[in-house]
Amino acid sequence: MKYLYNIYRLGIKELRSLWHDKVMVVLIIYSFSFAIYIGATATST
Repeated sequence: MKYLYNIYRLGIKELRSLWHDKVMVVLIIYSFSFAIYIGATATST
């Protein structure tokens, strides 16, 4: 059970560091929303 606690603590640590890195948050939002949408609509079959 200790390994689950370690995973939880590392996850919280990563989210806290991500919260302070605003550029990375913007890039993550862009890559998982707009970039996928643009790629899906730009390709013709």
